[in-house]
Amino acid sequence: MGWLAKLTEDVGAIFSINIEPIDNAQLIEHLDARIRDASSLSKIAKNESIKQVREAEVKEASEIIGRMINNNEVVSYLTIYICISAQNEQDLISKCKEVERVVQKLKLKIRPVTNFLLKSGFKAVAPFFTIQKDLTEYFKRNILTSSFTGGFLFNTNTFIDKEGYCFGINQNGGIIIFNIWKKDYDRTNSNMVIVGSSGSGKSLATKHIIYNELPRTKLLIIDPEAEYTYLAKNLKGKIIECGGSNSGYTLNPLQVRINKDDEENLNALAIHFQFLHTFFEILFPSLTDIEFSILDRVLEELYLKFNITTNTDVSRLENTEFPLLEDLYYLLENKNKVEYKPEYEKLLSLIRPISIGQASSLWNGYTDITVDSCNVNCRHCYISYEGDRNIKELSKMIYNLKNKGYEIDLNGAEPLINLQYLQFYKMTNSKSIMTNGLEIYKNPHIIELLKENNITTVEISHHFSLHDQISPIPLNIVEDVIKLCIDNGIKILINTTISKKNYMEIKSICEKAYELGASRIRFNNFINQGQAIQNNLKNFILNSEQISTFFLELKRVREQYNKNDLYIERSGLFGKDTLGIKSNFNCPAGIDDITITPDNLVYPCFFIAKKGFEIGKYEDGIIKIFKEFKCNRQEECFACKKLNFK
Repeated sequence: MGWLAKLTEDVGAIFSINIEPIDNAQLIEHLDARIRDASSLSKIAKNESIKQVREAEVKEASEIIGRMINNNEVVSYLTIYICISAQNEQDLISKCKEVERVVQKLKLKIRPVTNFLLKSGFKAVAPFFTIQKDLTEYFKRNILTSSFTGGFLFNTNTFIDKEGYCFGINQNGGIIIFNIWKKDYDRTNSNMVIVGSSGSGKSLATKHIIYNELPRTKLLIIDPEAEYTYLAKNLKGKIIECGGSNSGYTLNPLQVRINKDDEENLNALAIHFQFLHTFFEILFPSLTDIEFSILDRVLEELYLKFNITTNTDVSRLENTEFPLLEDLYYLLENKNKVEYKPEYEKLLSLIRPISIGQASSLWNGYTDITVDSCNVNCRHCYISYEGDRNIKELSKMIYNLKNKGYEIDLNGAEPLINLQYLQFYKMTNSKSIMTNGLEIYKNPHIIELLKENNITTVEISHHFSLHDQISPIPLNIVEDVIKLCIDNGIKILINTTISKKNYMEIKSICEKAYELGASRIRFNNFINQGQAIQNNLKNFILNSEQISTFFLELKRVREQYNKNDLYIERSGLFGKDTLGIKSNFNCPAGIDDITITPDNLVYPCFFIAKKGFEIGKYEDGIIKIFKEFKCNRQEECFACKKLNFK
């Protein structure tokens, strides 16, 4: 298979193949004559080797006749032309020798075209291919059509998908482009194994896939050699250390989890019991069927004590509302005191290390690892704080702040990762939600949940010509989400970033926003903070002259659109004096507006939520301001100035 592939890929040879059908009756007559001649020569041959050659000819011709008559086989004349090109004579000679070597290795014969047939040879391999009878008569060979069509001359055993990852080249020099999500008749799943010799690039290829799949794929990495730790940290992943060292995180195996991607996951507790059976089976392979049966009954009793049944909506429970392994241990201990059983004793001895013993730090405790912060890693993201706020804590905070008369906006990270957070938009009377749209793309039913929580507007990031440079979410996904929302009665506000790269494109941006059906578009100044600093995007920062040019263009474009068709607005982060006219605007940061981050520190605004700029603390429902802060855009506050807000 693929016996000519080596010549096409290593030598760069061009092939022309000519198949000419033969009249079977004429061929049989010819083969009969050949058999008679070969038989006669075999009888009179004195040399044994010559005799064997003639006998082989008789056998071959007889087999061909038999297959033609008995199996209705078709015989054709086959001619294969090979054209070799080179930059110079020396290179040509080298390639010709390589062709001869490969062909001989395949036990085939090759004949060079003589000078007087060179013109015909060129015509035979040219794009305007024409049959050259003088060549055909000289080089043709009869062959059973089944023998030819059953082979694969140029099969390189490679993958060349229209989309996917370019992994390099195969052993024959052919390019490999592989789409792991493509499914067809012989690729029925997306499983993949990468193997190779040491130093061949296996790890690099894997990390390349991880980085590019992040916007749309949930990734769980089992990393016994800590090879992906650095990558996980830079991509804002969470690391769980299971090898004995303290990672700072705890996993509660008794916490019931639901699969957010499965809409028909109606009995999470029953599915969880299957997981627990596997969990304990791996940890304690010595458990018998009887011991497993007892453990299952004790677990059922344990969950019942915590008011968790098959009818419980576990999605509404906090991490602290599930039992722990120590609860299981003490329940077993009490039952053993009431009714001694050797099975209880064995279960207690096995469970003790992971519940109240040396290994309890990893497994005995409420799960404190979450992945609710964000599902993408935008290169320009200004958010520099980390951490998540749990449901119960946020609920209490909103309640206290509302009672004190504060107006509350929910911002930061990706709110649709955990759909339980939607209830707080209803609590705060928020009519809009800021999202990257990826979760809506994966689960369109989220739109109905938005409506149920009185959300009428979706704010989504679309950076137009700048998009691919700063956002990992493909632009087609963003635009699909925009259309989906509009089709379902949700208004769209497009947030777009203005930088040195695109400040002259306001007209085309607004035209595209109008074409997409957006109700509003908001222009935001590029902020050199957070990920922008890490990714060294200083060349994105606008100077005062460029900001003035931007505002002049914005004014012209605004006049072209009715506010009801497309409302064009801009954030207040472009500076104090954009058009040569002094502004009386005083920034409300730290005065009328504050930001409270998950670590309960208070900052003047969410653009400046960075260690070193905190102005107070949130404790027990009270905002404590301990640092005088004033932001006047006429003079620029120290924070804005330091953060390169021009």
